[in-house]
Amino acid sequence: MKARWPRLGVMVLFAALLVPGCRGGSAGTGLPDQDGNDAGEIPGDPGARDASDTVAGPHLKAGLAVRSLPAPVGIPTAGYGQVKRADNPRSPFADNFAATRAVHTPPLVKAVAFAKGGETLVVARLDLIGVFGGFLDAVVTRLKTDHSLDLDGRVILSCTHTHAGPGRLADNLVVSYAADTMFPEYFDLVTRAIADTVAEAVASLRDAEVGVAETANAEAHKDRRCQNPPLVDDTLGVLAVRRPGEGTPFAVLVNYAVHGTVLDWQDLTLSRDAPGAVEDGTREMLAPASGAPVEVLFLQGAAGDAAPVEPPPDPGFLDVPDIPSEWTSLEALGRSVARSVADALPTVTWVPDEDATIAIRTARLALDRGTLGYTGDEFPYPDGAIYCGFGQGGCLGDPGPPPTMDCLPMPEDPMVHQTFLTVARIGPVVLATMPGEPHAQVGLDLREALAGVVPSARVLVLGYSQSYLGYIMHEDDWRGGGYEPSMALWGWRFAGFAIGAATALLRTIVDPGRPFPYTEAPPLAWSNPAFLPREAEASATGPAILSAPRPVLDAGETVVVRFTGGDPWLGTPVVTLESDAGRGFGPHETVSGMPLTSLGPYATLDLAVEPAYETTMAPTPREFLWTARIPTTREIWTPGFPLKGRFRVRIEGFLRPSGQATSQPYVLVTDPFEVR
Repeated sequence: MKARWPRLGVMVLFAALLVPGCRGGSAGTGLPDQDGNDAGEIPGDPGARDASDTVAGPHLKAGLAVRSLPAPVGIPTAGYGQVKRADNPRSPFADNFAATRAVHTPPLVKAVAFAKGGETLVVARLDLIGVFGGFLDAVVTRLKTDHSLDLDGRVILSCTHTHAGPGRLADNLVVSYAADTMFPEYFDLVTRAIADTVAEAVASLRDAEVGVAETANAEAHKDRRCQNPPLVDDTLGVLAVRRPGEGTPFAVLVNYAVHGTVLDWQDLTLSRDAPGAVEDGTREMLAPASGAPVEVLFLQGAAGDAAPVEPPPDPGFLDVPDIPSEWTSLEALGRSVARSVADALPTVTWVPDEDATIAIRTARLALDRGTLGYTGDEFPYPDGAIYCGFGQGGCLGDPGPPPTMDCLPMPEDPMVHQTFLTVARIGPVVLATMPGEPHAQVGLDLREALAGVVPSARVLVLGYSQSYLGYIMHEDDWRGGGYEPSMALWGWRFAGFAIGAATALLRTIVDPGRPFPYTEAPPLAWSNPAFLPREAEASATGPAILSAPRPVLDAGETVVVRFTGGDPWLGTPVVTLESDAGRGFGPHETVSGMPLTSLGPYATLDLAVEPAYETTMAPTPREFLWTARIPTTREIWTPGFPLKGRFRVRIEGFLRPSGQATSQPYVLVTDPFEVR
């Protein structure tokens, strides 16, 4: 996380987003129907089957699923500390934070499942700042109750740590200062969407091969801490997955360290930020001449002290007034990492099927001062602490005394006294999670420790995974002060503890008879927080296009469509640019298999409501005024741009008509226009 002072603490997707599901809502959006389905506590399911029941077999299998992560426009972003102001935009989805008003790239959940010999591993990458407390337990419970799948200990929730992702998902007072207060119904929707995506990935398991490569990229990130010598881990790990007999992978997992902090909370915009830009840029660069594009999953690394950097612009840079500079920065960063991935793919070492054995070990570790190794007066905070040093600490070499690292005690919270660590092997590939924000040195030390157990291993360090306990750093780094130590909830000894526990987990995988020398915590009783289902607000008017592009646009202009739609609780509309190449209109592809839609970075949406939420928060028929924007030229060279030809815009979404109790889908299509 990062605070601003003052600190107080794609067509497959169309079906998932827009086709009404069996629960009466919008499948894939994770949003409820208007009858309150899926409300309340998750019931038990004693009949849940072990995932291994469906994947027994001698050959490696893999499956993939991608869905929208619920994020109604108006939900606040998480990661930056915010000071509540009277002029903050309001929304029924925001409490103490400013409401978002726009979507740059909608948050997603992407899951890759692996199975062999009765063992299953699922890696789910989430556009969230982190997962807290009982989040993993809630997803595992929902997999059992909704899908009869027992994946306890076999699923990794890995967050991209975008600071432009949705908040309100942690029931913790301290976390609320960086993510707004808990929203129980929203928590239910998000965990359901994740479980549905994981289950879909498992259901799609088919024979597969994995390959691994490693390269480096030094230009897309930098060390943001000045309290210690400069250090950043440039390692870029690539795990590729393909079908036997196919040369092109269908999924590429990219492990790299870069904070998702290009956009600020004042932008009031939902975005996948830097991790999403890496995925989008890599998908473009790896797109085949025909057929389905490669899906890319960004797995965040040891990025606690790694800030994003905008590489120098490509030749031919243009100044397009309708494109915010932050979006261009994201595209440049994404292309830089994408080039590194593309260069690495020809060097991938494909693992023979007989060597692609899967093994996983997850531990629920007990945490307190004693288990972490504190003695005497060291870190005398029984429930952890925050604001250690209160931001003191000058840059390395600055005159002045060292910071006084006093802290504020954390309030008592059972979930702070346990955390999850997962180590998994797929042949020579080792994935190791860290429950927070590891600094570069911690990531390097973890990789070295695991390679000491399996010297031939390619280690992927997955920060921000399984749970979140703040920044993770060694003692010399912690005592230097600054922002990061102020948010290291268990101080400096947690780094060595986590590295040691992960190393011990890998040893138990290599030698199953070896004891695990760490105290494991008993599961906490978990049930979804109770809530009253929210009814989507009715739209004062039906769906209609209010303004559309002129019949002829010049290259460099922006396609702007304003329309009335539905309450964002029903999902964000999907906007698709369609082109006519002489055979009728169809989705316009920038590269093969990648339609230009608002699911990607080139068509954006913003929302205004009348009457404004600032005027009245009570349910009342409102006009939900959406605006879609598609610049016809990009500031840096982009496949498929500048746009030229005959186009129209198609809009698909849901609204609840005034006077009706249920929602309904709508489709809007503009008149054709030409871009010359």
